[in-house]
Amino acid sequence: KTLTSGRQAYLSHRERALRQRIAIVELDLLTQGKPTLDFSREGLPEHHYTVTVTRATTPDRYEIYTSTVQKRLPKFKLPLAPDDRDTVIDLQLAVIRAYEQGGFAQTIDYQSPLPSVVVFDEESRRWIADRLAE
Repeated sequence: KTLTSGRQAYLSHRERALRQRIAIVELDLLTQGKPTLDFSREGLPEHHYTVTVTRATTPDRYEIYTSTVQKRLPKFKLPLAPDDRDTVIDLQLAVIRAYEQGGFAQTIDYQSPLPSVVVFDEESRRWIADRLAE
């Protein structure tokens, strides 16, 4: 998303998947760089993070789930095989499990300032600082 070569490789991979009629779920948890999907943000609530689901049967439509840093990450419907019902993924729970099992509490320095490339408004930065001070 942030480097031209990686972005182009991703977009090419995405295009191949769409041509093959494969459902795509995209998690955008980065707060910098240009979004990889070009769609109107009009009518969406203010957000930092998005989950976008593109179904194989309707590749020109997106299901969009949003969240802010102050709120839990969304649950979203994951399309499976055409004759199967969607399953619901709780992204917040998945991130918590990955964090705990990956040992990130011991490897991330939460006392250092946020890097300048991490784009949050001042209110969100204060909210983050308050949570880390607890």
